[in-house]
Amino acid sequence: MSSYIKKEIQMLLIQNDITMSQLVSSLNKKYGREDTIQNLNNKLTRGTIKFSEIKEIAEVLNYKLAWIPNDVYIEAGKNGVYYSPNVNK
Repeated sequence: MSSYIKKEIQMLLIQNDITMSQLVSSLNKKYGREDTIQNLNNKLTRGTIKFSEIKEIAEVLNYKLAWIPNDVYIEAGKNGVYYSPNVNK
């Protein structure tokens, strides 16, 4: 699970053209901390990052986290994201 979270965050950083250094700097500024790149990387590698820290990363990257039931189908379109009952039950 830890490698999954790390890969997801790395993917978001690449998609948003943000370095890990910029992410840590933004987190420190927004939340009044003094974390380091190494500290964040260690948490991601070891799988010890807290859910609250994942939410903060999402906030800094301008994303929302959502709990979506397994029986809901999600489709991204030109005009937004659409949710419907999963037809492949």
